[in-house]
Amino acid sequence: MKNWKILIFLIALAAILGMLWYHYRSEERITIVTDKEEYKPEDNLKVVIRNDSSQKICFSSCYPYYLERRNGQWESYKYVECFDFDSNGNCIQAKKEQAFELILPKVEEGLHRLAIPVCMGCESAEEFKEDQRFYSNEFWIK
Repeated sequence: MKNWKILIFLIALAAILGMLWYHYRSEERITIVTDKEEYKPEDNLKVVIRNDSSQKICFSSCYPYYLERRNGQWESYKYVECFDFDSNGNCIQAKKEQAFELILPKVEEGLHRLAIPVCMGCESAEEFKEDQRFYSNEFWIK
């Protein structure tokens, strides 16, 4: 009788671990990491975007990122209107990564991050439609 209880416990434990492993492996993850934790205005910021999802991700040709500043809560800087066709610009295939560089604008000092809107599984020639938004690590502009 005691052996049956142990066997049932081990089967239940294996099932729970299997479900957790499946959930972890199927989760859509995008990782965005900057090369430093501190910058000056007009510095060159390098960022690596890792697409660990099962789909290709594409970025807006008009606004591939938004710079946000922590001011109690996260606030995006104001951007001028884009009059060009906002297509799915640069894309990263599933399970791949790509590095980008950008020059930081002259902005206020403080804690910042990049907000990256993405279209999941889109085609390059289509109009950009944001499906999800991912965020980089936080960094200081001093």
